[in-house]
Parts: sequence; structure tokens; C-alpha cells
Amino acid sequence: MNIILTAPEFDLNGSRIMRQHPSAVLGNRSGSRRASRTATLDGGAVVYDTGYAAADRTINISTDIRHLPWLTRMVRLYGEVRVSTEEGLFFGVPSAWQAKDDRAGMEILILREAQ
Repeated sequence: MNIILTAPEFDLNGSRIMRQHPSAVLGNRSGSRRASRTATLDGGAVVYDTGYAAADRTINISTDIRHLPWLTRMVRLYGEVRVSTEEGLFFGVPSAWQAKDDRAGMEILILREAQ
């Protein structure tokens, strides 16, 4: 599966198509609702549910190690990037990069999903 990462403004070196490691593809297919449950004295529970928001998601890129210098550059230069996956287009903050097990990685905290 491919993932596309682009800068929010014109940059000759600001976009890249990368092949995702299979473990990252499955890990990115998760989400949750903004909900909490509190036990009540009568043995029941009260649930506070404010729904689903794409902003609760994190997308992790795991790709070939040759992309590490580029991923590092993107984290250092941009406070927001666009990331396109098979699920859609998202805007997020590139919060971290790493190298592990001969793979390069980046963590993107999602801000919103394109409509």
C-alpha cells in the first residue's frame, strides 16, 4: 500500500509517494469515539459520548530507510502536512521521525479529514 505525503505550500522537494510497511497499514486502520463511562452508585453507568472525530487519530508511516532524511526534513520544516491514504486525505502535524529495524518512520497527529 502506498502513502503520499505533501507539504502545505509549494516546495520542489515537498512531496513523496512511499510504500508503507504492511504492519503500519493495519495499525493505521483504527479509531475511536470521544466517549467516557462513569459507574453510578446504583450499579449502572453514565456514558458521555461526543462522537467521532478524525482529530483523535494518529497515522504512522513506516517505509524504506532511504526516506529518513526526507521525513526528518518534513518534520523540521512544516507544522502541518497533507497525508493521503487509501482511506482519504488528511491534514496533520508531523510530530516525530525515527529509524528502527532498517525502516524509517514518521508519526502524524491528524487535525482534520478533507471533506
